[in-house]
Amino acid sequence: MRFLFVVPRFSPNFGDFYTFPLGIAYVSAAMKRAGFEVRTLNLNHSARAISDLLKEQLEDGVDVVCTGGLSPHYNMVKQILDCTRAIQPGIRTVLGGGLLSSEPVVVMEGTGAEFGIIGEGEVSMCELAQALEEGLDPGAIAGLIYRQDGELRETAKRRENPDIDALPWPDYQGLELGTYLDMLFPDGARRRLSMAGSRSCPYECTFCYHPTGRRYRQRSLDAVFKELDHLVRTYHLDHVNIQDELFSENHERTSEFCRRIKAYGITWDIQLRVDLVTRELLAELKEAGCTYLSLGIESADDRILKSMRKHTTRAQIEQALKLTREAEIEVQGNLIFGDLEETLETANNTLDWWKEHLEYRLSIFFINVYPGTHLFREACSRGIIKDKQKFLEDGCPLVNVSRMSEAEFKALGEKIDAYRNTYLYTPSTFRLLQPDLRGCCTAEISCRSCSRTSLHLDVWVFGANLITCPHCLQRHDLEPFSTFQGRYEPQFEALVAQNTRLGIWGAGNIANALLKASPALRESDIPLFDQSVSRQGQALLGHVISPPSSLEAMGVDTILVASILYRDDIVQIIEKRHPSVTRILTPAFISEPGGDHSLSFREVDHAQGNFQRY
Repeated sequence: MRFLFVVPRFSPNFGDFYTFPLGIAYVSAAMKRAGFEVRTLNLNHSARAISDLLKEQLEDGVDVVCTGGLSPHYNMVKQILDCTRAIQPGIRTVLGGGLLSSEPVVVMEGTGAEFGIIGEGEVSMCELAQALEEGLDPGAIAGLIYRQDGELRETAKRRENPDIDALPWPDYQGLELGTYLDMLFPDGARRRLSMAGSRSCPYECTFCYHPTGRRYRQRSLDAVFKELDHLVRTYHLDHVNIQDELFSENHERTSEFCRRIKAYGITWDIQLRVDLVTRELLAELKEAGCTYLSLGIESADDRILKSMRKHTTRAQIEQALKLTREAEIEVQGNLIFGDLEETLETANNTLDWWKEHLEYRLSIFFINVYPGTHLFREACSRGIIKDKQKFLEDGCPLVNVSRMSEAEFKALGEKIDAYRNTYLYTPSTFRLLQPDLRGCCTAEISCRSCSRTSLHLDVWVFGANLITCPHCLQRHDLEPFSTFQGRYEPQFEALVAQNTRLGIWGAGNIANALLKASPALRESDIPLFDQSVSRQGQALLGHVISPPSSLEAMGVDTILVASILYRDDIVQIIEKRHPSVTRILTPAFISEPGGDHSLSFREVDHAQGNFQRY
């Protein structure tokens, strides 16, 4: 039998950044090593329509299509399966990843997949492939959900693989790692990649879900460095992200890792718990080339940290941040609001702390409630999430599971948005160069801290950016579109005049940037729509934000999609639920001769996967 592994189109636009999918790459590699005939299709590496790419593969002879992803990828994965069955009815389909493992029955019912792999997929997929080839009953395969006689049947739970050293390396060649690196990191950019140093995590933070199980397992350093040798030699990596949630728990292992990676002359980054950060550890990391720490922070209120089951304290957070900055290692961290015990008091406590520590430039946003997490189970049991499948179809929208009322929750959302715009740490000067169709550009900045100048690639024109000075590691806020105020007003005036029943879908950074830059948009009665419950009922620069369900009642037939990350999901929702919308537009920058640039609005022809200049 011939098996086709399909990587979903994670990015809405061809060429956008996405994280290389190690999960599906591991399963593909395991299948190839076991001797099965495997083909791969990475939809992120072509701008052609998904249906055309699938048809081309299926017509060449495929018996089983395999795909997977995480919960936010539900609509992308379903699109692959729907297209597959439309092209070749009766073809066998297999679905895996955190999306399936977190809610097997719901996802199987929603997507119509024939088989689902629950948990780690390398062994289960190989056993299923053998059963399919030999016509055997799949009921004896652990870690499986499948259809039989019109019903879903779930087999025994599969135990976590204790020896992850025995697994093959991810299928880098099949999933086109070379194309990935060339596309995302052009000449002059540092080539970056994530690699797995371990699996799972023994902690049970309420907002986390670990599809590979609860048992924490690390690869041997010999295995890690053998793979790193191959990646650096073959793909010329400059930087590697080690995906190990408990990187420094074992000091001897950490010291050995630092000694060995130093010889490569590359930079690297890790994730780290704040209670493991010491001055001695940071010195070791710095000397070995570690330039970046992602710290698990989440809140500055000890009551919320306890409720989240973080097993850390505000004092430990402050100490870890202080030591990391002194070590001149860049730090990234998030403050997430809306925990089960969150109140306005605890949220304001964290926000006040954030304002006092602007130099760290920590991100602030609401918690996302994802399937498989403790928060999701609570939301379902309390009736906050009433329909699990619809929740997935809607892209896992924001829900309130906290102790705040809906009015308080929305007020907090407005405050968080206002804080992002009010408390900025901006460069002394900056200049934009060469914006592209994705709305990205190169920025030249002068650091407010050390006054030195540096260039930064892939700066997001429409939203807020955190720019790190490479000389002193100070982080800056940068909102490039604010500099375009008035420049593109003729385009905005034409947009409003030619689309009298226009609405904007998305009330985030892009909508905010467009409204701030254009009096024509700002002073019109254009309605805003957003799926986020916390935003609905609020006003953005005088425009009330409504739920998409009210779109028809308002007579809207043209939508300007003010989102890049979720554009494809929004388009699919519009096509499925809002047939009255006959035109979909998205903003984009066009590079002009001589290095200048202009703003245009492109029409989305989603069925054909292309765009027309508007």
